[in-house]
Amino acid sequence: MTDWIHDLQNMIDAGRPAALVTVVASQGSTPRESGTKMVVTREQIFGTIGGGNLEYRATELARKMIADGSSKTEVHEFPLGPSLGQCCGGHTTVLVEIVEARPTWLQTLHDRRVGGSVVTLVTEISTGDKHVVTADSDGTAPDLIAKGVRQVLAEGAFGTHYDADRDFLVESIGDYGTEVWIFGAGHVGRAIVNILAPLADLRITWVDSRPDQFPGQAPENVRIVESDDPVAELAALPSGAYVLVMTHSHGTDYDIVETVLRRGDFRYLGLIGSATKRARFEQRWRHRGGAETALSRLVSPIGLDGIDGKEPAVIAIAVAAEIQQLRERTVAATAVRGLLA
Repeated sequence: MTDWIHDLQNMIDAGRPAALVTVVASQGSTPRESGTKMVVTREQIFGTIGGGNLEYRATELARKMIADGSSKTEVHEFPLGPSLGQCCGGHTTVLVEIVEARPTWLQTLHDRRVGGSVVTLVTEISTGDKHVVTADSDGTAPDLIAKGVRQVLAEGAFGTHYDADRDFLVESIGDYGTEVWIFGAGHVGRAIVNILAPLADLRITWVDSRPDQFPGQAPENVRIVESDDPVAELAALPSGAYVLVMTHSHGTDYDIVETVLRRGDFRYLGLIGSATKRARFEQRWRHRGGAETALSRLVSPIGLDGIDGKEPAVIAIAVAAEIQQLRERTVAATAVRGLLA
């Protein structure tokens, strides 16, 4: 997933008119789900709504709107069958919006997300007007729209909800979603950050005691922490985080893992190293009175089974796949619990 907020801001700041293309509804088998976005300019595309002829047609329409300047918003229906030369067989509804100057709503989304807030973005389709509705404010939304938003959310439609009859789109714009903490900025740590950072729904905290190991500039969703005491940084570790441990010191690795294991409120804890390193850790853990059941939650060696290469890039691919697989299983389990509640 690309960071459409960042991409759209960059294009506007560069004086380049852009179109925001959003999948507002999808039925049946479709390349991407509702809420998927891409940013289109005269020369470039950031993100994807699924590729193929669907994306080609949507891009053509967006560029025509930029060139003509005749409309600010358009909704297009795409049956994904013979007419588009795609065999998906589903149906996708796409909203195309022209954005030429940095609007208040875009800056508000950026500021709120960086601050860790989840907000609701409401679009009045016919006018293109957008309103940011938060838990503590209706923003600039008219009373009717704000009431509609609260009704939609009360119905449990958190996510993306397109109401063609009432002519508005409601979208939940979250913070960076999943917290990933990476301890170690060596070759593997850098490779993992390079793979994970493009996922805009991740907030990555990257910790190392060696400032010269970090790149000169990090993506917006990566927070670099230079610390002489990486273990102490765990005081700020949020509940439910994904933690990867790969520092240049086995002793530091152990102290970090022990601290996280004793807390117990993590989603994933991975320790780089061989089976021998794990065995030595387990021995030390038991010697210090650690609970046997906690060891089953430690992933070490790290990485998806079946990917055995030792190169940093290969390890990074295996680890990123492992984390993403767990994230998707978590989402699926949450959805099932919701159905059974």
